[in-house]
Amino acid sequence: MSRPSTPRWPVEELEVPKIQDNDDLGELVRKLSFYIVQAITLPHSFEELRTAAPAHVLSRLVLYLTESCHHRAIVHALLALKAHFAALEETSDEPGINEARGYACEYVAWQFLTSLTERDTIDFLLHEIQSSTGNDRESDTERGEGNGTAPVNERTALLAAQSEEFITQFENLSALEIAAVSNSKKFLKQRPVQKIINGLWRGDIVFWDSLGVNSIKEPKLYSPRKADPFCRLRVPRYLKIFETLYFAVFLGLYYVVLTHRSFHHVTSAEVLLYIWIVGFAYDEFGEFNDAGQLSFYASDFWWTWDIVGGNPSLSYVYN
Repeated sequence: MSRPSTPRWPVEELEVPKIQDNDDLGELVRKLSFYIVQAITLPHSFEELRTAAPAHVLSRLVLYLTESCHHRAIVHALLALKAHFAALEETSDEPGINEARGYACEYVAWQFLTSLTERDTIDFLLHEIQSSTGNDRESDTERGEGNGTAPVNERTALLAAQSEEFITQFENLSALEIAAVSNSKKFLKQRPVQKIINGLWRGDIVFWDSLGVNSIKEPKLYSPRKADPFCRLRVPRYLKIFETLYFAVFLGLYYVVLTHRSFHHVTSAEVLLYIWIVGFAYDEFGEFNDAGQLSFYASDFWWTWDIVGGNPSLSYVYN
């Protein structure tokens, strides 16, 4: 009786994309999309990507990125590509495949982070992609078909003509912000990412070491000996405390204005309320600038109320 043959992976394995250090974000996304599209051809859950057949192909990509890739935007590209596949899934006539490809992007990004030191993880997750110049985009379009490992058609990867408009959504955003915009929940709940999020919340990781005009925004570990103590005002945990106190004062002023209204002159409580509203508008404008992109600023439902919340208050006071 003959022994059953041992299952083997096909001899013609996919060629991993050759990523250059000078590739822009659009080129990175296209190169990775060619590989992911060919690697994932059936629906899979995120958990299945660790044990099913695609695990071998994805592991080869992770190994290449870990050992040979030093591009700072590699995580940005993977998470931006997740957003691309999520958009395709909504109109796809093959349910589940593009969703699985999006999961594959999250999986590869997570596995790549597990091989990094804490300092490198901060750099890869919180480094912001800067706007591309016109020359960069023109040369990016001329390159056309990415790394040449697969034919370009409407069913494969992100095309060069689509890339420029797509990538502008993620300029001036960090990889962590792109993860929020692209709804990469599987990626966000992984331990290396949660560690960075908790560090940002507590103020162990900061973007500013001073509040001067010449300050440069750069993610770094907080050093009490070097940092300006006033920079702690930008720490999310402390910022939320101040926001709570601010709204408590706002509600108090609003109540006073409603109960002590004067139709003949402006009261001191009204003046303070106007100052509070102007301060709120200025703070929202600052948050919008810090967000880098409208897509990230508007990533949750409450931003609409933040923008228009002051207007009903003013109209009610005046009427």
